[in-house]
Amino acid sequence: NIQKFIDQKVRASANYTHSFVPKVFEPFKSWGLVSDKAYLQFIKDFNFSLVPSSFAINSNIIRSYNEQLSRSLVAGLPDLPLLQQRNFMFDWDYLVAYNLTKSLQFSLRALNNYVYDEFEQDEDIQLYDNFFKIGRPDHYHQTFNLTYKIPFDKFPVLSFINGTYNYTADYDWQAPAYTIIDEVGNTIQNANTHNFTADMSMDRLYDYIGLSKLFTKRKTVDAKQDPQTGQILKSKKSLSTGQKIGRVGVDILTSVKNIRLSYTENNGTFLPGYIPEFGFLGQSNYSGSFAPTLGFVFGSQANILDKALTNGWIISRNPGDNFYARNYSRSHFDKFDYSANVQLTRDLDIELFGNRTYTESFNQQLDVVNGTLDETPRNGVGNFSISQIMIGASFKNEGDVFQKFKDNRAIISQRLADDTGGNIDGFGGTNQDVVLPAFLAAYTGKNASSVQLAAFRKTPVPNWRISYKGLMSIPWMRTNFRSFTLEHSYRSVYSILSFTNNLKYDENNPYEDVNRDIAGNFNPNKLYNGVNLIEEFSPLLRVDFKLKNSLSMRAAFNKDKALNLNFNNNTVTEVSGEELV
Repeated sequence: NIQKFIDQKVRASANYTHSFVPKVFEPFKSWGLVSDKAYLQFIKDFNFSLVPSSFAINSNIIRSYNEQLSRSLVAGLPDLPLLQQRNFMFDWDYLVAYNLTKSLQFSLRALNNYVYDEFEQDEDIQLYDNFFKIGRPDHYHQTFNLTYKIPFDKFPVLSFINGTYNYTADYDWQAPAYTIIDEVGNTIQNANTHNFTADMSMDRLYDYIGLSKLFTKRKTVDAKQDPQTGQILKSKKSLSTGQKIGRVGVDILTSVKNIRLSYTENNGTFLPGYIPEFGFLGQSNYSGSFAPTLGFVFGSQANILDKALTNGWIISRNPGDNFYARNYSRSHFDKFDYSANVQLTRDLDIELFGNRTYTESFNQQLDVVNGTLDETPRNGVGNFSISQIMIGASFKNEGDVFQKFKDNRAIISQRLADDTGGNIDGFGGTNQDVVLPAFLAAYTGKNASSVQLAAFRKTPVPNWRISYKGLMSIPWMRTNFRSFTLEHSYRSVYSILSFTNNLKYDENNPYEDVNRDIAGNFNPNKLYNGVNLIEEFSPLLRVDFKLKNSLSMRAAFNKDKALNLNFNNNTVTEVSGEELV
């Protein structure tokens, strides 16, 4: 029943790439004043490149045309309409890479997408018609990457650190279907990512400051001449008792061998209802100014909404006009990790590690009437986790710890009343700000009179892994075993599963009667759905050995505990387990 069918496609591309010959300028390289001074190496090595590293540009015309006419299978009915589908696109992108210095490099890539779809229904536009017509802007995406190797090695006292900083900025502009642009507008969004890592080789620091050489010198007690060779033979006595004690102290001071730090942060903004189009670097000249700001294009999280409203960048409607749901949103994520390798003796290895993660985002309904934003509540959500230590209550009776939790509430209530000046009856036994610190104090083994009241901790407490092979220094063990290792590991995490901003919270009168809930408690700023405390001894102890006859065995005892504090129904759930493997 197909009377006519046409399916046509065409693609035309053009590409250009050029790599520049490096031209590095080092103005102080041969300057005698700094050439032989280590502490002035950062001046001697100062450099910058006069030209970019490379440049590339690509363009594509991608078109498809589809036409289909079906026969009518019922006599007497009118002919079926001709169906036509056109996808006429023009894309181009460019990439600039620039090694500004030997330590600092950046690149910029921009992708431009245009679509040719502004033709009337009765226009007969074929595949090759207006072939080089670009069309209207449809999508723009820009990515900026920067990498900086922090020059710690140029300063002798800091040469033990190897640090790198990375920054990435993304900007995106997206148009809707051209038939509804005037009603809904375009959308813009940006994001930035900061990443910092540092590796510290502590042995290099100890060598630089001379700490590793302390208490190592031995005095020559006798010198004799070999009668056959005539060579002077010297003998040295062993370290004195004082030197041995000093050496033990030095070994403890230099036990930290490596430290690694890592920090990542990501931020983003999404703005709908945006009127201007895009131009060079994503900006366009709109009403006498460039829109959006250059900072926003390169990842800045400064408040773009206020500037957009002031400059008329957001679609505004008249009272009574149709309303199109649009949400303005912002997001934040940060994560901090650290680890350290500690070697108190040759046979004892300790790894310390900790981390902290925080995420938060909010969105707000965006409705501009006669150029004025109709203020609506901002809905925020997020979660949080941080490494913790619960070992103070790990081996206590569960019933005793729970009773301690209930008793702690009175202490926390009094502390909050003293700190805020609010009436103590607003900090009741079910008040979220009372229950959470009381819970943490009891199940981490801390004193309720000194435990931190804030829900969000800043410093992650270290957890650890320990491996010990020192038993092989015992003669009997060396006789019967090829290897014998003891291992222990501890990990604990405190996390807020989900939190939201409290729309009933009165920030102007937080501890007044106007800011109380149905139970008479003061409304908190944030509402927590639940809190988790997780503890794992994995293993509490593991024995791994191999006998001389090649028989080997590994046995481990694991212990774990998971606690959940549910604020929706004020319950505590505890699940614990033990395992022998």
